[in-house]
Amino acid sequence: MKLSLNILIIEDNEDDYDLLIRKLERDKVSIKSLRVEEESSLLEALKNDSFDIVISDNTLPKLDAQRALKIVRSLDQNIPFIIVSGTIPEKTAIESMYEGASDFLLKNNLSKLTPIVLREVKDARIRSEKFHVESKLLLSEESYQALAQSITDVFFAIDTDFKITYWNDASHREFNIARDKVSGKSIYEVFPFLENSKLNEEVVKGITLKSARYTSFKYSKKIHGIDSVEYYDGSIYPTDNGASVILKKVTEKRKAEASFIKINKELETLIYRLSHDIQGPMSSIMGLINIGKMECKDKQITDLLQKQEDAAVELNKTLKALMNISQIKKDELVFERLVFKSVIDNVMSRLKYIAGYNFIQVVVDVDPKHSVVSDRNLLESILQNLIENSIKYRTKNKPNLLIETARHSRCLYISVIDNGIGIPMDQQNKVFDMFFRASENSTGSGLGLYVVKSSVEKLQGSVSMKSVPGKGCRFDIIIPDLQEKNQQTLSA
Repeated sequence: MKLSLNILIIEDNEDDYDLLIRKLERDKVSIKSLRVEEESSLLEALKNDSFDIVISDNTLPKLDAQRALKIVRSLDQNIPFIIVSGTIPEKTAIESMYEGASDFLLKNNLSKLTPIVLREVKDARIRSEKFHVESKLLLSEESYQALAQSITDVFFAIDTDFKITYWNDASHREFNIARDKVSGKSIYEVFPFLENSKLNEEVVKGITLKSARYTSFKYSKKIHGIDSVEYYDGSIYPTDNGASVILKKVTEKRKAEASFIKINKELETLIYRLSHDIQGPMSSIMGLINIGKMECKDKQITDLLQKQEDAAVELNKTLKALMNISQIKKDELVFERLVFKSVIDNVMSRLKYIAGYNFIQVVVDVDPKHSVVSDRNLLESILQNLIENSIKYRTKNKPNLLIETARHSRCLYISVIDNGIGIPMDQQNKVFDMFFRASENSTGSGLGLYVVKSSVEKLQGSVSMKSVPGKGCRFDIIIPDLQEKNQQTLSA
């Protein structure tokens, strides 16, 4: 039997997903697809049609994936939602999964999109069939009891007055409250803290809208006299008489996530401290080498000292880059309205003395009125690293660099384009990795593009790269307008 799919695609580039559609059609899948790129057309599509899956770019000029996800989930809790991005911060990806995204994928790995689409559609149809079967079973009290007791996760039911009508053994075990102590009581008597909570909000929406809702739940209790907090994720399913709530304990998962964040911060602190502590001895070493070069008249020895100095200079650059990365992670953003042309001019004035600057033609095609509310230090760091790379990896034949901008929907779009040596195709998916070098002949610490990526993510933006070996690189960056710390919007 031929599989039919109706796909809703949220993106502004018609070519990005043509390969996916052609691949599915080769697999004998009947495809119907609709593309939208703004909120109004997304709402209209969801109201007028039924889709098997939604695929969304992470950032669009008029809509982002997080907002699109909220819209889709407000109307349909079951439809799979996949986020595709050039780069996506780990925190944003985790938050999106908590909000109900089915999966996320990097654009440089779109070959995995086809199996993900087929898997998520299959799982969604299984969930839908399971839900309909369970709904029919719930019509019978005897079947309802059997099904409820078979659920090993927390499961309880409430009526339209929010009174508990069912409480399974897992609920008794997790909350240490027996069934006869809760039956007929308001959920707020059992859990007083719920009255103004997210769980209560989702229950109300589920009953009112007659749609399944995702929620999370935190419960404090004593274990052997010691205070403990347990975390639960789950779903709220509306019924004719109220709602059923199923919660799975995810305390260990949350602890693992918290541990990961803690370890990550400790590593960042370690890198900063080591880099800072080593820099003092490095300055002494460089000073001693310089004294040796002045005092020694033996050419062979001065040549060796020069090589030592060159190595020390490169090591010192790496130490400064590591400290820069640590500062990016730790520092608070300072928001101000920045005229982008002045930012470029400031960066270029610092770079005009580096080796190779005079050999490359720089063209700045920027509207003098283009500005963005952002952090000056991070924005300058992004530009400096990209421009330094263009100078360092230039070709011998008329090297040039183009910097241009555009403004859309409170975002500044920046493109940095050169005609340099480019990056091999099999290495392009690693360019933003820490310590990555495209070849053994590459100079530098391998941290420049990692700094670019970290800085862009700190500014809540995105960066992508396209390169043709031997013809150059193009970096496209989106920097959104941010607000001042006092949350007052700056005037345009």
